[in-house]
Amino acid sequence: MATNSLWYDNGTIRHADEWPSLAFTILPSLTAFSLGAIAIFIALSRGLFLAAIQEGGEKSFFLRVVSAFFHFVLVQISALFASVFYLAYTNNVTSAIAYFLFSYSIFAGLAAAAILVDVAEIKNEADPLDDEDV
Repeated sequence: MATNSLWYDNGTIRHADEWPSLAFTILPSLTAFSLGAIAIFIALSRGLFLAAIQEGGEKSFFLRVVSAFFHFVLVQISALFASVFYLAYTNNVTSAIAYFLFSYSIFAGLAAAAILVDVAEIKNEADPLDDEDV
């Protein structure tokens, strides 16, 4: 595997302890992105846009967006805790689990960012600019 050198320590690879520092550097920034994005999303949710995204009740787009970002934050915090746990109990099993959560949190970020494209498309359709607004 291409990522074995990052999380697997067979006694000769010295990189196995380097990935937690990456996690501690990257994950707080991703968490800030998540919280900022959801705050902006909620702040801009008004008028026709709010009505459009709340259609569907429990399966509304509004709840899908909030759920996606909640999942994103939950995975990030889990990855941070798992990284701390790995530093406390260093072995290949804890390294593999924590590294998986760290990697998964990055890919969950891509999914959360992709849903923002859908938000922008709905916002564009629901609240077009009038000549008076310019």
